[in-house]
Amino acid sequence: MKFAFDLQINAPIKKVWDLIYELGTWHEWIPSIKKIDLLTPGPPETGSKLLVHANLGILRVKLPLTVVELKPQRAVVMEGKSLLTHLKRFYYMEEQDNKTIITVGGYVTGLLAFFGARQGLAISKEIAY
Repeated sequence: MKFAFDLQINAPIKKVWDLIYELGTWHEWIPSIKKIDLLTPGPPETGSKLLVHANLGILRVKLPLTVVELKPQRAVVMEGKSLLTHLKRFYYMEEQDNKTIITVGGYVTGLLAFFGARQGLAISKEIAY
């Protein structure tokens, strides 16, 4: 199942990128994220391992993710498996007239795909508010 949400942010792409790249602040703008542990030493890059602590409705989960693509000020893609479910999460950005257009979304397959896609869309919409 695929989920995605597009939004326009009235800020230059560098400012939006800085927010996305700073994993330690995600809980400030995505309420369901409680914290993110960077398991790989150094700054996030392709191949980095993360552990996302999240509240998804009534479930508290720890999602192990790997950064599979990281292009500064353009894209971050992460994927992982948990509870017999495969998740791929993406953030694609482009700048237009000193504003940032960002597509937040992902793909979920497996046993809990419907629930994961529904929660993924809810989390995507949290980012917009």
